[in-house]
Amino acid sequence: MLNLSERQAVTMHVTFNLKASFIPPFITINAPAETPELQHLATNISQLTNSQLIAGISPRGTRELVPVNQIIRIHTDAKHVVMETKATSYTLTQRIYQLKQLLPSDLFLQLSSGE
Repeated sequence: MLNLSERQAVTMHVTFNLKASFIPPFITINAPAETPELQHLATNISQLTNSQLIAGISPRGTRELVPVNQIIRIHTDAKHVVMETKATSYTLTQRIYQLKQLLPSDLFLQLSSGE
């Protein structure tokens, strides 16, 4: 691994190639070789664009769909299941054991029966 003083600045160029036949849209990474950094970038893009959504009830009482990658914590509170994001908390209708089956196991870890 290079230290910060040895790293060279790399500029990422973004180009749109738009065609009506590109359904669904896709992303191609063009580089001289696949690197761990590019693989990490591909994983992040995939998670952002293919994010699963969980429905929750906001504090205002409206039903909202929240991308899984925005969830910080899910826990029980006074017999309600609560989903937290950086912005707010939502009440869920699913139970913790149901969410464990829905959520990606590489992103979420069940700490107890209530969290």
